Amino acid sequence: MSINIKFPKIYWSVSAGLILSGIICMTAGGVRAESDRKKNLTRQEEVFEDISKFDISLAEGTISLEKDPEIKECKVEITSISDTVQLQSQDGILQIRDKRKQVVQFMYFGFLHPVSTEIKITVPEQEYQQATIKINTGDCSVSGLEIEELWMDSDIGNCTVTDCEIQKFNLETSTGDIELKRCEIQSHFTLDSDVGKVRAEDLSCAGETAIKLGTGDCQIENTTFSGAVQAENDVGSVNLRNITLDGSLQLDTGTGDVSVSVNGREEDFALNCSSDIGSVTVNQQKTGNIRNSISSTDQKKKLSITTDVGDIDLYFLGN
Repeated sequence: MSINIKFPKIYWSVSAGLILSGIICMTAGGVRAESDRKKNLTRQEEVFEDISKFDISLAEGTISLEKDPEIKECKVEITSISDTVQLQSQDGILQIRDKRKQVVQFMYFGFLHPVSTEIKITVPEQEYQQATIKINTGDCSVSGLEIEELWMDSDIGNCTVTDCEIQKFNLETSTGDIELKRCEIQSHFTLDSDVGKVRAEDLSCAGETAIKLGTGDCQIENTTFSGAVQAENDVGSVNLRNITLDGSLQLDTGTGDVSVSVNGREEDFALNCSSDIGSVTVNQQKTGNIRNSISSTDQKKKLSITTDVGDIDLYFLGN
């Protein structure tokens, strides 16, 4: 037996009125909170000498670390809520700390306004020892640095690194996109991303490279790997264009198509390509779901590509 309940028209009118009132209150509260936020923002600017290391930790906001060949000292510009950022320099280490344990956010209809902090660090042209950047929510970028060690860790936000010379590079993100351009990495390179797209171009990686992706597409172009490369992606496509391999490449994916174009001839590599559900194509010729080859003039140049679900397209560009 079914029971039909009919609500009077006044019920719907009252409900609609309450919802509209809530939206208006949220909007008004958000606008006021944003106005108060802007009034409480302060700008801090300081200059430091003989800086060789950076230790930066931020709860929410943006971080920019870039080179300016025209300056002679390290310049720090911080825009934040009053007394939320601690800045100090000792023994050549520039340390920036966010005093907030958590970020309070004001939300109103259609918008989300965090209490934002902006940190811009401009440095002269020289070789630096180390930079450690930790950010919970927000974007961070590094540009133009020559540095021995670069460590970047982001929970939510995008990371960008351009025009850098790095000895050892470690980049970890939980949720956010990664963009790398025109970088020379002379030793170990580790990239670990849970959710987000990865785009890299014009890289030179001299040491071992380890790439681990959870969910997201990966595209790497015009890049030379001199050491061994081990890459994996659980969900998402992988596109490697115009890649030069002096060592081995092992690429494993769960779900997603794989496309690789590599400099050299097929006979220069020991191949191991297979797809559980999908096809394998080498130089525009389909070979079923497996392509193996043990012939190689240089046994260290091994090329292994496997995927659970997806097609593999491998193309050799010649010498």
